[in-house]
Order: sequence, then C-alpha cells, then structure tokens
Amino acid sequence: MSALLDSALELAELGIPVFPLKSNKRPCQEGAFHDASSDPETVRRLFADPLASLIGVPTGAASGIDILDIDPKSGGDLWLRENEHRLPAARRHHTRSGGVHLFFVHTAGMANSASRIAPGVDVRGAGGYFVWWPAAGFFVTGDAWATWPAWLLLDALRNINPNTPAVNAEELSPPDADSLLRLLAIMPNPAETTRDEYTSVNLAIQGCVRALEALNRLDDPTPIYDAAAEWSARWDSADAGDFQAERARWDDDWSTRDRDVSGWRHLLSMAGKLGADVAAFRLADVAAEFGALPDEPETPGAARPAALTPARAPAELSVTEPTEAGTALGFAKDMHGRVAYDHSAGAWTLWDAKAGAWIQDTTGRGFATILEFVAQTRALFGGGEKALAAISFASAVERAAKTDPRLAVSSGVWDPDPWLLGVPGGVVNLRTGVLQNADPAHRITKQTKVAPANPGTVAPLWLAFLASATGGDASFVAYLQRLVGYCLTGDVSEEMLAFPYGPGGTGKGTLFGTVASIIGAYGLQMPIETFSKNSRQNPEYARARMVGARMVMASETESASGWAESSLKEFSGNEGTISAREPYGKMFNYRPQFKILILGNHAPALKGRDTAMERRLHVIPFEHPPAVRDATLKARLRAEWPAILRWMIDGCLLWQRDGLGMCRAVEAASRAYFEEQDSLKAWAAERLEIGAGCRAKRADLFSDFSAWCRANGEPASSAHEFYESVCRSLNLNHAKGADGVRYLKGADIRKEGRVIPAAEFSDVSALLH
Repeated sequence: MSALLDSALELAELGIPVFPLKSNKRPCQEGAFHDASSDPETVRRLFADPLASLIGVPTGAASGIDILDIDPKSGGDLWLRENEHRLPAARRHHTRSGGVHLFFVHTAGMANSASRIAPGVDVRGAGGYFVWWPAAGFFVTGDAWATWPAWLLLDALRNINPNTPAVNAEELSPPDADSLLRLLAIMPNPAETTRDEYTSVNLAIQGCVRALEALNRLDDPTPIYDAAAEWSARWDSADAGDFQAERARWDDDWSTRDRDVSGWRHLLSMAGKLGADVAAFRLADVAAEFGALPDEPETPGAARPAALTPARAPAELSVTEPTEAGTALGFAKDMHGRVAYDHSAGAWTLWDAKAGAWIQDTTGRGFATILEFVAQTRALFGGGEKALAAISFASAVERAAKTDPRLAVSSGVWDPDPWLLGVPGGVVNLRTGVLQNADPAHRITKQTKVAPANPGTVAPLWLAFLASATGGDASFVAYLQRLVGYCLTGDVSEEMLAFPYGPGGTGKGTLFGTVASIIGAYGLQMPIETFSKNSRQNPEYARARMVGARMVMASETESASGWAESSLKEFSGNEGTISAREPYGKMFNYRPQFKILILGNHAPALKGRDTAMERRLHVIPFEHPPAVRDATLKARLRAEWPAILRWMIDGCLLWQRDGLGMCRAVEAASRAYFEEQDSLKAWAAERLEIGAGCRAKRADLFSDFSAWCRANGEPASSAHEFYESVCRSLNLNHAKGADGVRYLKGADIRKEGRVIPAAEFSDVSALLH
C-alpha cells in the first residue's frame, strides 16, 4: 500500500471525504471532485488511478471545512501579519509555495472567493477543494478547526475588493426608499463637513437611487432628491454650490463609473462619521443581507468532541509493595487530582486535560486506568508478580482506592464556584469576563457548547434578530442581555423568575433556545408539570434533577393551567437549601443555583395578587412577529455561538454593575399581568358593601367568593389564603360575636346597590369614609 493511499485512508477514517489529484493539483478524472468519499473501498478505488499524486479534500458542507487561503505571492502575507493577533487558534497547513491554509468550521453561505477579503486572501467554501499538504510532506501547526470570528465572517461573506468586478444593485441598495429618507432626515451636516465629504455623501445618495430603480423598488425619486437638497442646504459653507446644478454633475459622474461606486453602506458610514446614530440601520441592513443565506445541511464532523484523555500513571510510581493495599495507596497518591470516585453517582470521574473538565466515566475508563496502573506496577517490580496480572487483583485495588480520602468524593464537590463558567479548553471568571486556564482544582464538570469569542467580537445576525424581536427597543435588548448574563452564574440574589410569553413565532423560543443550546450542561429543560399546581410528579425527584443547573426552562402549553406558586417562591428564593431525593435514594439538601424561565403563549392564572410573586415575577412580552418567517435562522445562528456567548458574558458584567432591574416593556407587562390576576378586587367591587358599620360572617364571605370564582372561571384560593388576603387588601378586621361566630368588620355581601367597576375600586380605603 502506498504512502499516499495510507494518508487518504487515515483521513477517511476520520470522516473526511477525499479524492485524488494530479501533480498539477487538478482532479485525476473529470467529475472526481464530486466523487469524494470517506468510504474505504471507494477511496482505494479512486486512488488506484496511476495519475494520483496528491490528496484533495472538498470544502463546504461535504467535509464541514472552510479554508482561508493565504498566498504570500499576491500580498496575503501582509494581511496575515496585520491580522494575526485577531485570528483564533486554528489548524494550519503550510503549503509548498510558502502559503498557509487556515481551517474553519463550514458556515452556511460560505462559497469560493478570490481576494474579496484582501489581495492574496482567498476562501475555499461550498463548491471548492484544497490539497491536503501534510500528505506531501509539508508541516502542520495547530489541531482543530476554528469557528469563523464575526469580523472575518462578515468580510468573507460580503466584502468586495476594489480590484474585483463591479458591484451589483443589491449591494448598493438600501432596504427600501423609506430607510433612505429616514437616514437623510436625521443625518447632520455641520459646518466642519469638508467638500470631499459633502460630495461623497451625494454620490452615495445617487448610488442608492440608481440601485433602487434597477431593482424596481422606486417609482419616483423626487422625494429622495428633495431630502438630499434639504440635507445639502444645512451645510453652512462657502464651498456649497447650487444643489440642482451640482446634482447634474454628480449624476453624470456616477454614470461613468463601473467599479469605484458607492451606495447604502458608504452612506451609513458617512452618516455615522458626521454624527448620526446609525445602529438601527446597520442592524436592519445585516438582517436583510444575511436573511438571504441558503439553508445548508448541518456540517458532518464539524465539531467533533475531543476524545477523553485517560489519566495516565506517572513513569515513577509511588507503590512501595506489590500488594493490593500497597498498589491502591500508590494509585491514590499518584492519581490524586486526575481521578476521583463519586460515591453519590457510584462512578469514577476523570480529569480530561484537553477538554479542561472532569468527566464522569460511563464506559469503564476508570477501571481501565487502574488496569494500566497495575500493569506498570508489575513492570516496576520486574514483571514476575503473576498475581498482579489477574483481573481480581485490579478489582481489589479499585475497591480499596474508592475509599481512599484522596479520591473519595460526593456530588457536592463538583462545580462549587458560582462565578466560574466552564468552557471548552478553559474557564471564564464571570466576575471579570476573562478566559483563564482550566485547573483540576476548580472541580468543574459542566461546560458550555463553545468557547467565547474574543472581547469586542460582534454577533451581527443575533443583534439583528434581537432588534426585530423587541421592536427595536434598545432598553429591552439591554435587559435581555443582563438577564441571560445573570443566568450564566450560580448566583440567585435577584430572587426572580422569568415568564417570556407571546404568540408563536415572535422570537422567544429562538432567543432562549439559542441561549440554552450555547450554555449546554448549565441549562436544563424541565416538564411544565414541575411548576404546575396539581402535578402528579414527585417534587423531590424533580428537585434532584435540577442540582447544578443555572438556567431551568419549561414551556407552558395549556392556557387554563395554573402555577404551583409555593414551589416557585421556594425555588426562586435566596434563603437557604431545598430538599431533594433521587429515586430509591436518600433525602439530601442543596442550595439552588438555577434561575427559572417559563415560556408560554398564555399567561397562567394566579390565585390572586401576592406580594412575594409580584416581587419575583418578570413578565417578558414578545409581541413582534417578523414580516417573513425565517426557517433557517436558528441554524444560521450556530455560526455566531462564540460571539453570542461573549455577548452574554458582557451582559453578566453589566448585570453586576447595574443590577437586573426591568426595562419599560417588562415593567408594563408585569404590572398589567398582576392587575388581571386581582380576582379579589373584582369580586369585592361587584359583591360587597364597604363601610365602618358593615360586617359579615367569615364563612359567608368565603363561600360567596368561591361561588363567584367558579362562575367567572377564576382560580379559588383556600379559606386561610382568602381570609389573609381580604383583610390585608380591604382593611377588614376580625371580630367574634356573642354566639361565638367569627365575623369580618368593614364589609358585607351587597344585597342591592350600584355595581362598582373594578377600575374604580383601586383605593378601598377611600370608600370607607
């Protein structure tokens, strides 16, 4: 078997499709590019071609790989030197011509391009291929492919180099004529504006008009030219000329250009330079652009998890005698900090240095580590100790090692620091937002799905989605950022629970589903019955499932269901531990780290206004469905997960600085929700006479209230809750008659009289005078 075929089969075994190339880097056979395969038999057949000299790998969805191709002969090395500090750690192949291939996880919409980012910087994506240079003897640095950083992703997907063919109308056009008019209305034109800037703006306006006309999005350009004239008139400068005369020159100038043209994006840039707030325009621009990306299948093998790194015994063992006890003591001493036995879970837990986390053993790796250690112990003593070769010897060593205090732990030792966030390959200190090296002493077992992007990295598609879902409310977006940042921590000092609600398709599921996917094991989906009244679930079992979670989500599906308010108040408190029990296990207590989010299309009913619930509950309204549903949005957001996680970490820092609070939208929705829940207030307005001389039997009042609730479809409270609420809300006092019957003074069931609307019943004390 040739070395070339060996290398091709090794790649195929990793799931990477391959095909043969000639020495000139062209496919050996016409169409061979489309025959690329990871099937061993197919690979053998393909590479039997006598012309096969190099290994080709297709890029794009076929392999899950995008390549950034740096060509030093065309100036790519200059770009690389200028941007090296911004690039993520990624696998690199160094080619025979001195170039570099940087490996990235394939992103939907990424296709081949030449010098679109910069001269000598090409992209190999969907429809392309590259040479697997290590098979030809050239060297490799790095290991895994990286996720495209947001700044480079934007450049790769849309930037047009001036040396490439002319841009088209879609790239010059604003979203619509109204967007252009709104921008001109807010764009300043200070006296400091230079003649070049003045001309540049007007040429960009011309480009926008031409593009809109070419796309049949503009019937009459007159309103735009009038707005441009008004903007030009605001320039208090001797350099300003007659607008109409100059417009004719600009029109002619624009018509003669085929490459050096400008339009909407340049106009946004100039507007921002002149002092306009263009953030909303940019978000809409990015959303419109990236909304057109094609839907591609999920890339195979794009994010293969790192293999579990077994704990290895050191070369010099601490075993002093080749007995079961001596070997167990040596194992405990040498492997402390790399293995532990969790008696709560009944399983070994191993430190995976590559992942940067402790991983519970489910495949026998713990016992395999002991077998390896025993084998090295036997070798240490000359290999003559036959007893050490028996499985029973290793089993005895395992039984002894489990009880050694250096290795024996319980579930309470894991993930103890609420301010550390495990991420692939490291740990984020949430107090500072800084990524630091993982350490076994952190005892971290949970990790997010991705590592965060570098500070300052932007997630443009995510921000565009948030702007759409909140109706462009920046304070609402800021609140959501603080909320999800708070959910990254194990801190529960806010004593709150969130209820995002609204019709389907308004973004709540996409938002919190994306967050839950990114935080991985720190999030937990629970059935809604866990938080519903009259649930048949064992509450102790449900509580046991939530140990260690930082964000617990449930979906409310029944419009008539009600909440288990006492449980919700207990879960969202910050006053101590809660009790739980695994099935067939013992009762235990733990301090919750989780925040509860219940997503729903309907607002579940409460028994009435309760100050504790009113203080805790954040009602988060989602009321802005997109004009066109984007079925590919969730999939396309995956490319931004690292940047979204960085946005969440920034939100955690903002929460620590400013507190969670509420934005206006959440405050108004929460207030309205509790006003709707005030069944006691509505009943009293309809059924009671209020006055200092009034009194009624407690049992009669409760019976009347219960009947009213049944007739109106409202949830009824218990007698104890009713008496407590009615006295507090209506300022009633308890009294006892001579016959021993208990009364409430200050109200009586109304026999006749006017019905007081609930809206007028806001101040009962006023009716008592």
